[in-house]
Amino acid sequence: MSRKKAGNFDSLDLLLDTICNLFGGVLFIAMLVIILLNMTSEQVAVEAPDAASMEKLSSAQIELADSQAELESLRRAASEQEDLAKKFADPRVRDLITQSTKKHSSIASVTATHETNLLEAGKKQDDVNRIATALQAMETALEKIKKQLAAVDQQLKQEQQLRTRTVKLPRQKVTSKQQIAYLLKAGRLFAYIRKDASGAIIRETADTQESTSAGMTYLEPVPGGGTPVNPAGDTSGTVSARLAGWDPNQHFIAICVWPDSFEHFPVVRQILVEEGFEYQLQPFPADGKVSLGASANSNLVQ
Repeated sequence: MSRKKAGNFDSLDLLLDTICNLFGGVLFIAMLVIILLNMTSEQVAVEAPDAASMEKLSSAQIELADSQAELESLRRAASEQEDLAKKFADPRVRDLITQSTKKHSSIASVTATHETNLLEAGKKQDDVNRIATALQAMETALEKIKKQLAAVDQQLKQEQQLRTRTVKLPRQKVTSKQQIAYLLKAGRLFAYIRKDASGAIIRETADTQESTSAGMTYLEPVPGGGTPVNPAGDTSGTVSARLAGWDPNQHFIAICVWPDSFEHFPVVRQILVEEGFEYQLQPFPADGKVSLGASANSNLVQ
């Protein structure tokens, strides 16, 4: 604080020194003019001043007036500056200015922080809104899926009721009738033997063929042969025609069924029951083969 006071007073001293020097210069010029006038007073009294001298005198008087006016202006400025320096030299004023500056800086910092917080809050609110929208969409989708599951569950129960049946296991019995073999594979019925026009029993080579492997003889369907079986029922009567010619009192039907034709077997069984045939069901795995020869249960029928 002592240095600042010294600086202000030094500036004021320089200003006052300049003003005094200027004023001294003006006084010196005025005194010089007066001395010159006194020295030339006799000549002036004798001789009339010429135009050039009069012009110089007028210029000097004008400069003197301007200098005096400028001096007065400089005095007023110096006085105002001195008063202003005295006001700022007061420690309380400087403290107030410092506190005001700090408060303005603090307010600006708080305002900037507030704006930043508002921006972050806005971004977080946007995130919250997006999450809420996504959750609402997920809840809507979940409700829709629940309704679909309920509908599917209801359909499953109905389908289960439709497909569930209480049946009695068929009884098997021993028979002395002659066996007539058929193959049910790939949804087609293949015959092993048939009767010709004269009533003689012959091989049905258009439907089945024999093959030998490792000393065993197997019966296989002929590709493209057989009679198609419609799972919906024998509406055309072709399956019934393939079973015709056999006497239910003398013959029973042995049917070998593969997994790809399980749904076709009920149609064939229905025809056998309606025609009064006893039948023998022999399920086979997908890669199973029918070997020709007598079996232990070849005379058991349903």
